[in-house]
Amino acid sequence: MRGNFNTVYEKLKDEIVNEELKEGAKLLSLSRLSDKYDVGVSTVREVLRALQSQSFVKIEQGRGTFVTYDSKKNNDSISKSEIRDLMNLTSFRTMMEPSFAGIAAVQAFQYEIDLIVESANKMKELAENEEDTKKEDLNFHLLIAKATHNSYAINFYVDFQEQLSKGRKHTNVPGMIEKAAHYHMMIAEAIRTRNSSQAKMYMQAHMESNEELAINLLF
Repeated sequence: MRGNFNTVYEKLKDEIVNEELKEGAKLLSLSRLSDKYDVGVSTVREVLRALQSQSFVKIEQGRGTFVTYDSKKNNDSISKSEIRDLMNLTSFRTMMEPSFAGIAAVQAFQYEIDLIVESANKMKELAENEEDTKKEDLNFHLLIAKATHNSYAINFYVDFQEQLSKGRKHTNVPGMIEKAAHYHMMIAEAIRTRNSSQAKMYMQAHMESNEELAINLLF
């Protein structure tokens, strides 16, 4: 199934980047794309969601899916310097954020825990509804930093919002949004139950998955 996904994803992406499907063009329906590529409708739906997450298309309920990529405005390649910046950022986050989560599980006030759990649930809902999760993703991590009650941890997230936002555009790849939402749910539950070691462990795994993605982009 994953092989079928990758094949359809690459074919559609190539058609868009090579302007066989130009900006504003409406894609075939799910059933017709399913027939065209000889895959299930669920695979086509997953491909379109992945392309939407990378701003190649926009899914409009009741209307269809439309190409939003403009080759004159977009550069499909990611520069080596951008990827190295992303690697440095994710590496730094891997060093810092597991500790934030572990501390938050111990230090957070109940209302802060409620906000963290609410944010995790909201991101899960956004991911399931194929809506933009970037703002809620950043909010979740900021809430955890605030729950440490440590001014340095809080300032880190306040000062690095722009860099974190830029980094997110490179991590919007197939499956990553859903994976991030799943990690958020596990981290939030660990904080809710005051399980510091689990909160730290789940955040570590979450950050390491972002590091792996940055490494894959580089090589």
